[in-house]
Amino acid sequence: MGLLAGAVSLIAQTTIAIAPPIRRIMPLRGCCHPLAVVISPKKHYRKDSRGSDKASVSTTGNFRKRLSFLHRRSLETQCNSDLIPWRDNIEPGCYHDFVSSRPWHSIDDFYAKLIRGNPEAVDLGFLAKPNFPTDKPRPKNKQTKAMYYVLGIAYDGSAYESFALNRKIDSVVGRIKTQMRACFGKSWQIMVSGRTDRGVHGWGQILSFKTPDDLDLDALAKAIYADSDGKIRVWNSARFFRSFSAWSDTKWREYVYLFPLTDTEVERKHQICGSAQKLFDTVLNKSLSYDAFARRVKQRPDPDGKDLCTLYEAEVSAVDLGGGTTAIRIRLRGNRFLRQMVRVLVGTVMWDACGNPWVWSDIPELAGMRPSSLLTRLSATHNRTFTAPPAPPNGLALASVDYGNDDYEGSS
Repeated sequence: MGLLAGAVSLIAQTTIAIAPPIRRIMPLRGCCHPLAVVISPKKHYRKDSRGSDKASVSTTGNFRKRLSFLHRRSLETQCNSDLIPWRDNIEPGCYHDFVSSRPWHSIDDFYAKLIRGNPEAVDLGFLAKPNFPTDKPRPKNKQTKAMYYVLGIAYDGSAYESFALNRKIDSVVGRIKTQMRACFGKSWQIMVSGRTDRGVHGWGQILSFKTPDDLDLDALAKAIYADSDGKIRVWNSARFFRSFSAWSDTKWREYVYLFPLTDTEVERKHQICGSAQKLFDTVLNKSLSYDAFARRVKQRPDPDGKDLCTLYEAEVSAVDLGGGTTAIRIRLRGNRFLRQMVRVLVGTVMWDACGNPWVWSDIPELAGMRPSSLLTRLSATHNRTFTAPPAPPNGLALASVDYGNDDYEGSS
């Protein structure tokens, strides 16, 4: 018994010696759980060979960041609220049921066929033929080499864990760079027309990279298609004889979201389309702050215009996907989009258009709001707690990107 007590005492002393001293208890920034607090450690110092003090453990900021990340992942798994604290306007469980009770498998099947170029899906015309940039005429008196290569790709986002390059997981850009090395012995830095979240599809994505080498783009396209088993398809390619960036040269981007309806909502599909269209019409051609509709990006008290976006077009229609599935097709075109902005817009608009209740009684910023001014009033609040969670990613696709000015001619 004495031996056991001694062992317990030794373990307790060792734990106390190793554990960092507690400085204070502080709320965990960025977390929405009311009990989310962190015991913040002080820095430990040790004497080096010169007698100066050096920090021997991570700083308080790094300590908080690690716990914040773990807590955020836990919240994301529990209620898919994307770190946004909930007010009484929408209950998390209600929104989860509202979204999860829909035939999303039909959306997945449609995009899988579309990416492979299946005529059954392409001929429906839900996503128009995307734009592709064109090069300037080659100078007559100058011998120039092709310096920029451009690829137009379509990909099934549900088949990959990420679109952007990530060496630890399977990604769309990672697959393309792997086939570059397989075909040409090396790869290059790739610029993209728009980054998409995990699970979001690409139909009119444009890639560009710079190299003076003479490359066989047809061989690269075949290798990418074969390696991805048809989940990544190069639908056009070209070499340019002047400077071009798929990212910085864009003039507008267009997204399409397919939101499946339940059996009870199909009878009201025209009413739902009309309600959603009215909401979008109130914000067209206006430079507004969409920070309230952004997610997974730090919210700044003074964004200095970096959250201003303009929606040029918004079209809402009901479409038949076949197999007894009807969906609401939402097409949005704008000069720029914040992170997850389209998905939050769709989630907010469809929640309202399908006739679900909002409770604004305890929100002074929205007192006396008319239903038709929902998006403009939410935009003016700069408050992300008032908007709905993002709609599921598998309904969204980057449909087209345009480079239309005197130097570029988008093909229809």
